[in-house]
Amino acid sequence: MKPVALRQPLNPLDTLLLSTDEARRPLNLVGGDIFAFGELEGHLDLVGLRQALRALRNRYPTLTSRLHRGGWLRGPYWDLADPHRDREPVRLVELPPDDTAEAYLERALNERVDWSLEPPLRCTLLRGRDDTLLLRWPHFLMDGLSGAHIIDQLAELYDAQAAPVEVASAGDEARRDFGTLRADRPDWPWKRGSAPVPQPTGRTLRLADAGPLPARPGVPRLLIRRMTAEQAGRVRQAALGCCGIGRFADFLRATGVVVLDELVRLRGATEGGCYTSFHLLDNRRRRDCGPLCHNVFSTLPLFIPAEMAGDRRAVSELIHAQTKTALTTDLLQRRLDQLSWLTRLPVPLLARQVRRNWQRGPRGPGLGPGNPPSLPLGFLGPLPRERRTLCGAPFANLFGLIAPAPTAGFSVNVNAAQGVMNVAVVHDPQRLSAADAESFADRYVERLTRG
Repeated sequence: MKPVALRQPLNPLDTLLLSTDEARRPLNLVGGDIFAFGELEGHLDLVGLRQALRALRNRYPTLTSRLHRGGWLRGPYWDLADPHRDREPVRLVELPPDDTAEAYLERALNERVDWSLEPPLRCTLLRGRDDTLLLRWPHFLMDGLSGAHIIDQLAELYDAQAAPVEVASAGDEARRDFGTLRADRPDWPWKRGSAPVPQPTGRTLRLADAGPLPARPGVPRLLIRRMTAEQAGRVRQAALGCCGIGRFADFLRATGVVVLDELVRLRGATEGGCYTSFHLLDNRRRRDCGPLCHNVFSTLPLFIPAEMAGDRRAVSELIHAQTKTALTTDLLQRRLDQLSWLTRLPVPLLARQVRRNWQRGPRGPGLGPGNPPSLPLGFLGPLPRERRTLCGAPFANLFGLIAPAPTAGFSVNVNAAQGVMNVAVVHDPQRLSAADAESFADRYVERLTRG
């Protein structure tokens, strides 16, 4: 058995995400944590869940580690020499009859967690008439795709009735790669490449207010729109007819741009402007889901001129063209190189700059922590393997979400899992009213199911 590494450094993307999380603390803003929400039918096997989680901790020791921030001169890392292995792996919450799992999730969104004081994967079982399994982790630990693999392996360990003492480390804590991209020796960040960085075509058009932070931060609210299996099938057919095979994410974003354009046009002129969004491109190698306890994706900015924003097919083709340019050139490698140089700066210094960007409001044409996209939309598909049950109970639904960046105003989280679909909108009422958030969610679901 290979010895477990005692430290796992954060990679450049993890470090940037930690910096943005640290920037939130002095401003009393909610954290940038990811939530996975698994809805079950009836009650699961709590004893078996606890055993499977302990086995999962042995397979991925980072899940029981302690965050060490590292100060000014030393980089942050996960300290595996001081693990939380003896902690109870599951929090059991008995929901009273007048409470719901969704209401609990909204309260959890507004709860700050200090991840240096507890394991970076929190598991809460919400027990009502039916069980809901809520997983929470800091974004600087891992991305949403990693979370899907973690849930898949939790189910695998339960089904195998694996004894925790017999489960060895998968070696994930020793990995330092960034998938298909080179991460060890970054090139000079301003080196000329084979493709230009995408640029906007005019002023950024927004539905939500993206101005400087107010003196008192808003309290994020949650809207969830569930689609049945029949509706999810109609969405897949509409995506196939609009974009063809293998471009479901393009369809989701193109539809979001169309809906955003409809709502923005109700407020005034859009001539000469553009909408901004992003693609999250996974850099992991084929047939290799790791490293899991890291973020291993690239953020590709997308710019859509307002003149074409009402044509879903045209928007999807533009998104596809911008994505193809990134995948067939050195653009993603250059962006990682730039990030690698940037995150050599101390985390407190990066956090201070991010905080200043939020406080003064968006500036310049690009996208980043201080200049959010007008459509912050993330998409996560089904688990790696079909799971009809989870820890002994029928597995009905799964969705994930994250609170919006402080100046973004809202975030849209689309999930297609367990044969159904969900759209979760988290919004700051100070920047996007409840009426506007509900209008976007309702129009978006309607347009997704329309061919």
